Formats: sequence, C-alpha cells, structure tokens
Amino acid sequence: MPTESQRQPCPPLWPCLLACAALALWIDFGSLHQTQHADSLLPTFISLYRWMPFYWELDRIGMLVPLIARPLKHPLANLLFQDGLYVFFALSALVLLSRYLLRNATFPLAGLLCVAAFVGLTPTPYRFEYFINTQYGVWLFLGLSSLILLESGAGGSPSWPRRIASAVLMTLAHWAYCTATMFLGPLIVFRAACSWRGRGDNSVRPAGFVQRLAHSELFNSLATLAIGFATGLGLMRLAPIHDTNFASLPPSDWPQTWQTLAASTWESLAPQAWPWAWLAAAAVGLVAYCHPAVRREAAANWRAAMATAAAAVLIGLFIGTRYWVVANQFAFRYLLPSSLMLQAGLAGVAVAPLAVLGRSAMLRASYLATIPLALAAAFASYGRPSLAGVYRDLDPYYASAGADSFQELGTRELLDSGATHVAGDYWKVWPAVFRANLALHERGEPRVVWGVAQRSGPTHRYWGKVPRDQMRVAVAAGGDPQAEPFFYYYQLAPLAVAEKRDSLWLLRPSEIVATCERGSFNVKR
Repeated sequence: MPTESQRQPCPPLWPCLLACAALALWIDFGSLHQTQHADSLLPTFISLYRWMPFYWELDRIGMLVPLIARPLKHPLANLLFQDGLYVFFALSALVLLSRYLLRNATFPLAGLLCVAAFVGLTPTPYRFEYFINTQYGVWLFLGLSSLILLESGAGGSPSWPRRIASAVLMTLAHWAYCTATMFLGPLIVFRAACSWRGRGDNSVRPAGFVQRLAHSELFNSLATLAIGFATGLGLMRLAPIHDTNFASLPPSDWPQTWQTLAASTWESLAPQAWPWAWLAAAAVGLVAYCHPAVRREAAANWRAAMATAAAAVLIGLFIGTRYWVVANQFAFRYLLPSSLMLQAGLAGVAVAPLAVLGRSAMLRASYLATIPLALAAAFASYGRPSLAGVYRDLDPYYASAGADSFQELGTRELLDSGATHVAGDYWKVWPAVFRANLALHERGEPRVVWGVAQRSGPTHRYWGKVPRDQMRVAVAAGGDPQAEPFFYYYQLAPLAVAEKRDSLWLLRPSEIVATCERGSFNVKR
C-alpha cells in the first residue's frame, strides 16, 4: 500500500531554505548584536584563538560552527559568519520540523508561518536564546535533516547512501548537543504512532510484522538515533572537563519543578503574543475541520499535531525531573524545544484547511506570500541591515567622534593603557576583550588582549607566557573581587595598582611598581 508521503508528495525544500538564508542575513546585519554577552561571544574566541571540540570548560556543546569559521581571522567577520549560520540553522529547523511532521503540500506554508511568527512575535531575549545563546538550531537542523533522509519514498526503504548520510548528520547533531536524543526520540515515536493508520499497517499479518517493522522508517530512525547518541557520548570523552550532570531530582520535587519551569517559560514570553496568536490560528483551523472535505484531506495535519503535542509534553515533563534545571534556576531555555514543537503542531492545524487545494498554484502562492511577511517581521524586530549599525551595537567606541560614554572597561581606555590582560567578572571580561581585539585588528596591530576569567583556562598556554615585566592587567575601576582568585590560581600574583583610569585600574607585578606604599593589590580596598 502506498505510504502517506507517496499519496501526498511534498514540495521541494530548497525555496524555504533559501528564504531562511535571506532572512538570516537580514537579522545578522540588523540589531541582533545589541544583546551579545560573554556566552554568545565565546564561540568567536574558540574559533580565533584555540579551537576545541567542545565549548570551553564544557563537555556537551560541540563547536562545529566555530570549526567552520576558523579561516576567518577578522573578529567581526568571524562573529557575523558564525551568528549568521546559527540564525540560518535555527530558522531552517522551524521549516524542517513542519516538513518532518506534515509531509504534504501544506508544510512550506506552515514552516514559513512558524518562521514569521517566531521572528515577529517573540520577545527579543527569547529569540536571542534560541538563535545564538543555546545554539539549539544546530542540532535541530542536523537531527531533523537526518530523519527526513530516512523517509520512505517511491522506491520503498531509503538507499544505503541516504542511510549513511543520515547517520553522519545524526552524529553531528549529538556532537553539537549531547542530549539531542532526549528531544528527537519522543518526536520519532509519537510521529510514527499517530501516522500508523495512514500507512495501512493494519493489514500486516502477525507473522510478517517483525520483518515489516525492521524495514520501517520507525526502526531506521531509532537505529540512527542510537548510533548518534552512542557516538555523541563517546565524543564527550574528548573534553578535558566533564561537568554534565544527568542526575534526577527526587520524585517529590517534580510537581513543583514542572510548575516553576512552566511559569518561567510563560513569563519569558510576555506579553505572550506568540502563543495567543497560534492558539487563535489553530482555533480557525479547528472550525474549518467540521467540513467533510477538509476533515478528509487534513487528517495528516491533525495526526502530526497530536504527535507533536504528545512529544512536547513528554519532553517537558522529563526535563522537569532533571537536577540541572534547578541548578540553572529554571531557565526558560529548557522548554524551548517543546515550545517550538507546539508551534509546529498548531501551525499544522491552522493551515490544515488548505490541504484541500493539493499542490495547486493557489497553495504555492499562499506560501510564497509568507516570505514578505517574514521579512516584514525581521524589519520590525531587527530594523534595517547595516554594517555600521553592527559596529555601533557591539561597541560605542565605533560611535560618532567625540562620544564619551563607554561600557565598563571602555575600549579606548583599554587600548590606551596598553593592557595585555583583562581580568575579573566573566560577564564583563569577555565583551571587553572582544571589543579590544576587534579594534586592534582594525588598527592593524598584531597584539592580542587576553581574558583572565571563567573559561580562560584553554588559552592559558598563550597568555601565561607574557613576561612579567610586560604584563599589564586591567580590571574594572575600583577593583574586581572576582579577579583575585584567578591571579593566585594562575600564579599571576602579587599584583599592585599601577594606574587608575575612569573605567579601569591597571595592575602590574608588585615588584615592578615603584611606589611601595601601595603594596600587594587588594581588590577589596
């Protein structure tokens, strides 16, 4: 019996991916970088100064994109390239999610509407968390691409080249994020369960059931997922530090964790325009479902919606049992994949009435019309693309001449001081170092300003070799209590205040500082 995908052939993916690429370029040169911080800038340092298989001092986030960006030595070019890829993967994953779930002519409309709604209706911090900070788009894109390659086509089971390519993509997905299985596994199982009737498998005799199952998409997908998961766990051993905690909370804590995590996610979406808009759109689709023709043609969309909802709820419940959720103060990012799955399900319901159009020109026109809508959403959320605007957003140093309001550790003062290191608070050090090294590269100066803070261990082999008579360490004006432990841990102490400026204090080895009254540097005074 023909499969669901054979009865309703899907339109090609490439136009949607091309639209996502254009949108990612727009966003990358828009106001995206106003919300950059230490965590989001660190992949640029990993690419430029010391690439490692995993995020510095972690063992669960693979550095695939920084590896691709390594040939780009200009700090801003490297950052723009990486973030452009992150945004492209994140947007494309929304389309691929609809493609994997719906598998009919309505998926481009559903996917592009998901893109437009997410870009235009979610709050800026929520978008930035998905686009850049968590890098969820990378493993979602790779994992969903892997699963789509395993779909049964007109020739039956996928060919071996497709299976091998699928296994490679799934392995990369688990390198990018070691727990990708936790999100993709339920999606695979519920998608297969909810589409069981549509495949005509009720006619399979018990004697042939095992053989049929062994050649099914479900089996191939789970087998590929297992390969990716096992390989991902093996790759984690390459990390010098193993900090991932898979521990579970006591069952008595689960209800409170679920409630707090859900509340954190809902608050992060304030004013909640995104979920309310999708609920309203799905309600319209539900009303149209009363028509017999729509009910017959839209059955696949409804099964996909049920599968997505079931997977999203199960994933959310499981995440609420993990110790790391409490350790990270119930951050809304843990329910981001579940939220995106629910969006895909609601989008499938909303566009279900259009399934009666088949692959007509009217349906193609409807999803092509969503591309300007997505661009309008990008303009509303990120403004007009501008390279000059990117410079200004990253550092007021590049604002109009004479500007005198700088962030902590102002770039101009940092460069004028001749600092070799910046030490202290993680959230201040890495942005300051990025801005300084960007300015130095623009000036054509070969020297590098190094960060001494959390996650600076991988580059200690470089900045630890700076001779003491050349060492000039900048800290925030007034001293930074978080700097002193690093001075002793990395054997930089004793240091003394050599110069005080408006935004920073400059420290040098105490034996070099001429004024003995200052003594050994005390960050508390």
